[in-house]
Amino acid sequence: MATKKKIKFDPDKDRVVTFSRDGEKLSEVNGVLKSDFYSGIEKMCYLSDEYCIFYKGKKMGILDSKGVLVTPAEWESIDKQGDVFKISMKNKVTKDFDFGYINLEGDLLFDPSGYYVDVNCQVSDGRIMVSSIDADRRGAFDLEGNLVIAPKFFRMDNFHHNLSVTAEEKGKFGLLDRNGNWVLAPEYSFVGGFHKYPLDYCVVCKDGKYSLIDKDCNVVAGPIDKPIYQYCKHDGIFLAIGDKKNRGVVNPNGEILLPMEYDDVYFLNGEYICFKNNFGYGLADMKGNVLLSDKESISVEHGLIVVNDNEVMKPDGTPVCKAEEKVKIFEHVILVSDDYKSWGIVDHDGNVLLEKEWENVHISVMNMGFEDGFINLSRDGKTIYVDEKGKIKICLDTYGWAFSDGYAIIGKKDDYSIINHSGEVVAEQLAHVSPLGGGYFFCNNAEENAPNILNVNNGEQSGIPARVVGKPNNGLVKIQASDLNFGIVSISTGKVVVEPLYSQILLTADGIWGYLPKTK
Repeated sequence: MATKKKIKFDPDKDRVVTFSRDGEKLSEVNGVLKSDFYSGIEKMCYLSDEYCIFYKGKKMGILDSKGVLVTPAEWESIDKQGDVFKISMKNKVTKDFDFGYINLEGDLLFDPSGYYVDVNCQVSDGRIMVSSIDADRRGAFDLEGNLVIAPKFFRMDNFHHNLSVTAEEKGKFGLLDRNGNWVLAPEYSFVGGFHKYPLDYCVVCKDGKYSLIDKDCNVVAGPIDKPIYQYCKHDGIFLAIGDKKNRGVVNPNGEILLPMEYDDVYFLNGEYICFKNNFGYGLADMKGNVLLSDKESISVEHGLIVVNDNEVMKPDGTPVCKAEEKVKIFEHVILVSDDYKSWGIVDHDGNVLLEKEWENVHISVMNMGFEDGFINLSRDGKTIYVDEKGKIKICLDTYGWAFSDGYAIIGKKDDYSIINHSGEVVAEQLAHVSPLGGGYFFCNNAEENAPNILNVNNGEQSGIPARVVGKPNNGLVKIQASDLNFGIVSISTGKVVVEPLYSQILLTADGIWGYLPKTK
């Protein structure tokens, strides 16, 4: 185990101060920083709620939320993986990067002179994959730094469901548990592993026969003569089988639903079979009945079939809307547009709920869906809010933004208001408004132009010494003063938790890191 280095604090250089979430200084004793703080820190960045990364030059180190030095700045990269950190440093001989692991106390988990870690290695099921340097054989350590599987295997994958695809010296594959015991004997020419979606099953091959096994290594389908490359659970397990150019589908009884004559075959949403040949894409139901063929693309969204990215139809082939340039399908309605500028809404039966004459559909809606139960659209300085079934619920003679936590901001520069789900104005004559969650907003009073935190639930305003920046975190938010230094305030009370004295500040669920400017 590595010994943690003690770092002497230099008060003439930059320094970090840590706080609890109520503002208590954790890194100072009687106004003097603790001796284990790192001096000369150049910048910090978030790693997790419990840890932050700090830089000295190009090297990285770690501080915890209570200001304790976990590891000095001696690493090229740091990544938190569960209860350990994956680190790297540059090899002076090869100029490549050597990867290893340290625990949460900063102790090295194994001697890198005897083992190396692959760049793509991830902690899985409490195990760290390593390779012996002398023989390039795979093994595994636990998170306490104990070697639990000796490095003697030609191949050992990351664990999934506590099982790893492993190859022994004879070139046969099996499944090894996290303690190094064979669960599936190494008698197979191929074992696919459980790392592929949806993780429930694994394809194996023995004596030229392919089977599908579950996490307990029970055969659930097969054996069959053709390779299995995909499966689907739909009143039983359906299999996509074949080689690269001759693929088809069989049902749970082994009966052929689609002949093995397609370039590709795969399942869509567990409800359809999509196939591809030289003429394009086609679609069949789970009984093998061909519904569509010779299309440029096919997808399924919310029970509707989308052809060539814009033709929307029901499963029986009935058109829902015309071939539009752009469609966005939701659970009950579809946004449609001819030109990406003017939008309308139809339901899943093709009934027009809103003509295509509305603009400024928020891009977040296009990517994520309805925000807080509404889509907002605007036209000629007016805004409407439409619910998830396409009904207009709120009409405004001004511009409005998306709802969040039951409220939306409406209006124009230096004259904003806030409305609720009923369209009622709950606050007005505001400037520079931004939501903080839970009915709280940062704003400037339009008359006084002073920064405030507004609680629309009771109408109370709390004056704060600087403007709010960044996103809230469990009742706290960052502020920035006119000298560009940062601090922290409580959203509910407006109380300053950390004075705005810091050139950088990190706010997490567990603590606060503040980075003081250089002393002159």
